[in-house]
Amino acid sequence: SGIICGLQWDPQGDNLAVGCNDNKVQVIKRSCMSSSSGEGETLTMIYQSAVKALAWHPTQRGILATGSGQNDQRLVVWDLAAGSYKNCIDTKSQVTGVLWSPDNSSLLTSHGHFDPNLRVWDLKDSVNTSKLTGHSNMIVSIAMSPINQSVMSLSADESLRLWNVFAKNAQSNRSKQSSLMFSLDKIR
Repeated sequence: SGIICGLQWDPQGDNLAVGCNDNKVQVIKRSCMSSSSGEGETLTMIYQSAVKALAWHPTQRGILATGSGQNDQRLVVWDLAAGSYKNCIDTKSQVTGVLWSPDNSSLLTSHGHFDPNLRVWDLKDSVNTSKLTGHSNMIVSIAMSPINQSVMSLSADESLRLWNVFAKNAQSNRSKQSSLMFSLDKIR
């Protein structure tokens, strides 16, 4: 019964992941939403902090990546069919956003006040492979470009940054990557 921090439909439109500040993620089946009683099959995952960052795997059914807040700081990839997690990574920072890489082998996360950076996590080895710096305050939102090569980040420092993090030539050079910065004053 907490405040909703994040919502994400799965690619098939069958399940809705709901992250809340009561330290829970609930996955609600679409078929349960039409029930007059509002009851039905849901799955609840418990954390030590609020969960805002949610991203369903683009091609594998029932795989959900979640990122939690300052008191938990975990990036977790859940296999809902198995009822367990596939990966659990201590990011050592509040996770404010999560995106799947175009090849689905890694996750990109954005982070909060104490680490306002983007990070790429290799899922095979559960390690951070690169850190993208540039923001001076927490990143509040990230979005993948339609061609799956660039990511736009929005920060509380009132800037937008465009990162070519998944472009073919950027894969081996991520740690040296720079970004294009846009001031929100110019957008308003």
